[in-house]
Amino acid sequence: MEALLSASLSHPNIVRTLKWASVHGEDRLEQPRLLLGETLPPPDNPALTRIQELRAQAQALAKARQEGPPQQTQSRQQQQQQQEQQQQEQKQERERRRRQEKEEEQQQQQQREQQRWEQQYRASEVVVLDDAVPCGGAAGEAVGGGPGGACQDPQTWMVLEYCDRGCLQDAIDQGWLRDSPSFKTGRPNTLAVLATAREIASGMAYLHSQNVIHGDLSAFNVMLSSAAPGAALCGRGFVAKVADFGLSRVLDCGSKIQTSTYGTMTAMAPEVLSQGVISKQADVYSWGVLLWQM
Repeated sequence: MEALLSASLSHPNIVRTLKWASVHGEDRLEQPRLLLGETLPPPDNPALTRIQELRAQAQALAKARQEGPPQQTQSRQQQQQQQEQQQQEQKQERERRRRQEKEEEQQQQQQREQQRWEQQYRASEVVVLDDAVPCGGAAGEAVGGGPGGACQDPQTWMVLEYCDRGCLQDAIDQGWLRDSPSFKTGRPNTLAVLATAREIASGMAYLHSQNVIHGDLSAFNVMLSSAAPGAALCGRGFVAKVADFGLSRVLDCGSKIQTSTYGTMTAMAPEVLSQGVISKQADVYSWGVLLWQM
């Protein structure tokens, strides 16, 4: 799964996966499009609820101290209020325990998913992958929920690092890597191009050091962030970060993987197009295509 792979990666030129979850059963959303234009319910925040409870208790204690020592006898109304408060606290404690048990169950589920993924995607010298099984994060309608949410396959949701400058294709189309935005009069800003190419190469070198083949490196899968260190280098206003590991594969002992699942055709190496064989060398070819585009 893309979520498991990307969550394990950590590099300045790799888009970070902040959090992910695999949703099963009744907790699945019927259709992802329900999120568009809809108002989501406020998130459950146990920490904020606990702070509010402690604040209310502190205010009640301060008020009691101002009023002096409590009377020896209490009215029936006061006793009833205390009982209601105790019941409310017990209810909140039960809810807190349920949330904790649910979080532990999700963590155990993620661990089981990771173990299953590691066993499934460890590659030998040449591995033929079944295209009926979605690779990485490539999702069809079965994962997305389909009409009416009839399919009960798990849904994977990911929270990624925010890259506010779009993708590398935007920079190429807008002329951000040229002395002038015009393609007719503007010339490539060599320093900006080399700085961007170096950042992409740095991210890809990290992937290869982890025995990961990206498999779909293109200008659409390189994101740009203005918040990262080095954004002001050569006047670019951004740093390049490699993203989208939906077609990525992990190498174990071998150096190549055979597949018929294709990414962006214009950035593919000849052996990928003709034989479906992806490798680290094929990633280098795609990086060369990006360099030519810039």
